[in-house]
Amino acid sequence: MKKILVVCFTAILLTACQSKNDKIRNFIDMYNRSSSMMSNYMIKSTKAIDSGNGEITIEVNTSNEAGDEMQADMMKTSLPQLIGQAIKSEPTGKELLNKGVKFNIKIYGVGARLIADEVLDNKNIKGDAGNDLKSISAGSSGPDQLNAVLDIFNKNLPSEDPSSGIKISR
Repeated sequence: MKKILVVCFTAILLTACQSKNDKIRNFIDMYNRSSSMMSNYMIKSTKAIDSGNGEITIEVNTSNEAGDEMQADMMKTSLPQLIGQAIKSEPTGKELLNKGVKFNIKIYGVGARLIADEVLDNKNIKGDAGNDLKSISAGSSGPDQLNAVLDIFNKNLPSEDPSSGIKISR
């Protein structure tokens, strides 16, 4: 009986312990499964890729035309930080950030024109998404950049993920 308990306990410990690379793969799988929820008139597609060396690349393809510099500037300054806040607010993402994983955010416009290329880590993600989003949902005004990006996303709602059936209305 003792041997069975020891074997079961050892098996549980081995399956519960994941390496940093396992957690990176899990994060990438989760991100790519939910990426269809992020598609709207502005964001055509997004995907995460394991870049190796403890780095994850997140590519965002947008519908930004070469002449729309105001929208490109807003994306360049706000979207990487918004993605960083989303990563930081997700438990696996926060754990990866704490373990030193870097997120290389690449935002492309029409014709694969690079709009932004920013590396985010635990030191350069500004603000606190949890508190910012709580203050917005409570009716208080949040940071101006976050509010501007949320306004753009809200214009494209409701959105429904066909694979999970989750519908975002606001």
